[in-house]
Amino acid sequence: MTTTPPPSSLASVGSNSPINLHEDVFKSHMDAATINRRYFNIQTSNIAKRMAHLEGLGTRVRQHTGTPNERQGDKCAHLEPHPLNSTLDHTMSDEEMQQRKAREMGQYQRLSRLVDGSPQILRQRDSEPLLICMVGLPARGKTYTSRRIMRYLAWLGVQCQVFNVSIYRRKNVGFPSAEFFDQSNPEFSSKLMEVFDQALDDLATWINEGGQVAIFDGTTHTRARRARVISHLESTTALTRDRMMFIEMQDICGGSTDCITERTVASMPEYIGRDVAEANEDFERRLKFYAAAYEELSREEGVPFVKCGKQSLQIHRMNGYLTGRLTFLLMNLKVMHRNVFLTLTGKEEEPEQAAPEEDGVVGRPEKPSVVEGPARAVKKAESAAALTDSMHLRAALQSISQTGNFEPEGVAFSQALVGLLRATIPANEPVTVWTSSNPAGTETVKYLEANGYPTVYWRYLAEFGFSVVQKMMGETYEDIIERLEPVIFEIERCETHLFIIGNGRVINALYGYLSEQGIAEISRHSVIRIQPRAYDLECNTYKFDDKSGTFAQVGCTEFPATGTPPELPPL
Repeated sequence: MTTTPPPSSLASVGSNSPINLHEDVFKSHMDAATINRRYFNIQTSNIAKRMAHLEGLGTRVRQHTGTPNERQGDKCAHLEPHPLNSTLDHTMSDEEMQQRKAREMGQYQRLSRLVDGSPQILRQRDSEPLLICMVGLPARGKTYTSRRIMRYLAWLGVQCQVFNVSIYRRKNVGFPSAEFFDQSNPEFSSKLMEVFDQALDDLATWINEGGQVAIFDGTTHTRARRARVISHLESTTALTRDRMMFIEMQDICGGSTDCITERTVASMPEYIGRDVAEANEDFERRLKFYAAAYEELSREEGVPFVKCGKQSLQIHRMNGYLTGRLTFLLMNLKVMHRNVFLTLTGKEEEPEQAAPEEDGVVGRPEKPSVVEGPARAVKKAESAAALTDSMHLRAALQSISQTGNFEPEGVAFSQALVGLLRATIPANEPVTVWTSSNPAGTETVKYLEANGYPTVYWRYLAEFGFSVVQKMMGETYEDIIERLEPVIFEIERCETHLFIIGNGRVINALYGYLSEQGIAEISRHSVIRIQPRAYDLECNTYKFDDKSGTFAQVGCTEFPATGTPPELPPL
């Protein structure tokens, strides 16, 4: 038997070309970025041929028939990619062969959905469906962390969605008292499991329709519930244990129950509008019911997990691209309430632009005149015009935010930032100022720094330059997203209030990340104040009045928590 060597990539396979289903499907499984409808056309007849080939191949390998080269080729063709690179057992039974066929069919169907059913362009190395399951007692930061993960994945261009069990419970049973969470009451436990299963069913449906990363946000506080999640998704989706990431949120307040109660009662929807003392008492009783049945994650459960404590992180069996990125995010994430301010640098004077030389290049010697044809003369004229335009554009871009010479309104704006911070943040709460390292950023932060606010200068908060040689006419939002990732991690790990001053589209992109509402254009001499919380976030807008020299609040918007991330920014 001769085996057709696989192509170097799926891009070399035409829509009508023969496909080695086994090797090419798994090649696309390992490198999903090459999946494309144009190059991935597998007919139903190919599946039948593959099933028949598996039967003959397994029999021949078990019986050691055929020539040595054929047997060796069969062994290599029968290997499938696996994190452990495990080899096949040549004494595979018929039952094991059937299980292998079923698993291969599931992988094929999943890949077909990713190609044909998902509108999302897979731009990550790790495109296998992934489950993130939250674990922990109430008020440990599970919902807050789930939204941060969803926001980060959406920022990377990954298709994700949060399935919050609490939202399902509130829709189905309303706002019950603490006794509803008594695990020893069969009636209440049955209703809770119905809600639990409903959320799992919706999650499984979303995965089967082509979803990439699903976040199951619930307590999942017992081994029985976690086993229920695993068995349900293994039986209804193509997910395996290796593609399930459990995140256990442990004590975030150093053992202080008062801290947990205060943070939770103020934000949970069922306690809004209720008497504070009554709400605190009800929540503490609920917490005791959960604590009585709580079981921590353990290695015996056989699943990858991360345990997040106040000052520690325990990691077990993490592998893969996305799980690695998320683990690093969790290492930097701080579960806390704080404010993040965003604003542009102050308004500068219009710079004077020097016109470039006529021929576009200084010091170029004149070429001797030669007789040229009409086509060549036109082409040369177009090239000279394009170069001249490029040099004008380069001069304009280089002049942006480079002078630091502010108009009077820009100077007054910089001075008024001090008063805005003093009016919105208590004096005993620290504030850190970040600014771009160009002259405009330095000038804008001058008065804040003089009044004792710690200041950090970031090169990444400025718009990057222009290159004629590389024919770059400026950054796209995709470029900005790529290079702002270090800034994102520093925002998540910062334990103080943040005041960020930057340029143009950089601030617009950061607003899209922090507000979860997509990229929007921030007007000059206005300040956006974002207060992220577990179940919603508040966004306040302050506009500078150049006549009075002060800020006035012109808008306050609360964005409720949703399981769907914002739309991707235009690229």
